[in-house]
Amino acid sequence: MEILPEHCLSCVHRLDVYMALLNTLEQFFDLTPDEDDRVDALVIHGIAVELLKECGIVNQGYNLLASALTYAVLDQTLLQNLKGRLYPKVATAHHTTATRVERNIRTSIEGAWTRGDASVLSKYFGNTILSAKGKPTNLQFLLVMSDIVHKRCIIPRHPVK
Repeated sequence: MEILPEHCLSCVHRLDVYMALLNTLEQFFDLTPDEDDRVDALVIHGIAVELLKECGIVNQGYNLLASALTYAVLDQTLLQNLKGRLYPKVATAHHTTATRVERNIRTSIEGAWTRGDASVLSKYFGNTILSAKGKPTNLQFLLVMSDIVHKRCIIPRHPVK
């Protein structure tokens, strides 16, 4: 039996969501352990959760965002159609609707920009956000964050000498 990362043990009541996510991901993606540039879906999810907390996203939407980021890291094409592909996948894993997923993600992003650490947000987003809106769209946020999570998950193929 696989040991869950420490952050998963602190939220045992959400274990059903993690397992549903893992089962869903295994159906759509080849998660064989011999791939050099992939790590387990739960580890990706854990990295996403830590990154979101660092940005100041701590409300209930961070679980939905972390799941969305996990899917996006494993399949970047999901970001081409959020409402048609990504939100429904996240909604299925969390037993909710795609509309609620979209709204919770948007609200979480707004909260991060209102109450989050400006220096952390600036570090990740820099000047990429339109000053008229003051915050990124769901797509902009997911693109930047999935890229960061993906980079943190890559295992080098050859050791650096």
